[in-house]
Amino acid sequence: MDILISLKNIMPALDENKELIKEISFTVVSDVAGDESEMFGEMFEEYYNKPLNSSSKSDDMLGFGVEGILDISTPVVIGMVTSVTGFLFSEIVKTFREQSAEVIKDKVKKLFNKKTEVKKSELPELTSEQFAIIKKLAKDEAVRFGASEDMAEKMSSSLIGTMNLPHT
Repeated sequence: MDILISLKNIMPALDENKELIKEISFTVVSDVAGDESEMFGEMFEEYYNKPLNSSSKSDDMLGFGVEGILDISTPVVIGMVTSVTGFLFSEIVKTFREQSAEVIKDKVKKLFNKKTEVKKSELPELTSEQFAIIKKLAKDEAVRFGASEDMAEKMSSSLIGTMNLPHT
């Protein structure tokens, strides 16, 4: 099964959810590359205005050469979170077709909000297959955006760790 999502299809939804993507990305960056936390806001805005494209060979991504990008986790994490968030939106939309966009957005936000107690019934139910797809998508996207296998595993595990998953 091909789990890559066409970002062109989900970008309109992601534009509306920029703050959610920023919050989740910051949490993961803080976990896997804490030294980048201070520059996160600037790098997020730069990325959002000019997303990292794994097929791009430009030497001026984020204002420095391609070699430098491999040592920075923030753009990789943002790309990974953007893809996973898009997947979650598409899966939740399938489940809650009759619901408004705000209800769907609220359900995705609750998946990543560990600050408050959320009832299991308020969380979208994810099957074990969907959970496996999320984990694989996160790791594959991190690798696609330039992370090593080890760093991609760390990033995807951190992302999964930020999720407010119901305990079954």
